[in-house]
Amino acid sequence: MEKDEQFYRNMMNNESGSEVSASLAASAVYAAKYGACDPADKDKIEYKQILRKLREKYKGSNLSVSETIAEMDAVKSDTRQVRPQ
Repeated sequence: MEKDEQFYRNMMNNESGSEVSASLAASAVYAAKYGACDPADKDKIEYKQILRKLREKYKGSNLSVSETIAEMDAVKSDTRQVRPQ
């Protein structure tokens, strides 16, 4: 199963009262920005930059579902980029 943006949005909608780890939130944001987040993508600099940004912004703690969705929406408003190689 491909972990695309819709996969993560469905996950967030089903767990609306939960907290999300920074790494899961980074995967969701990466998928929103680049279309999908596969395990190999977690080695890419773009994923690591997203993870670092989220850890700094949220002080290394978990994010709420609404914060994660807001971060996903924020990258969607950016100009769409080609998926990193």
